[in-house]
Amino acid sequence: VPEPASMIALGAGLLALARRRRSK
Repeated sequence: VPEPASMIALGAGLLALARRRRSK
């Protein structure tokens, strides 16, 4: 079972990438 911290880290990374792509 993945740790909640890792899940949050992955989610934050995906959100950051999505925001960067949208900003472009």
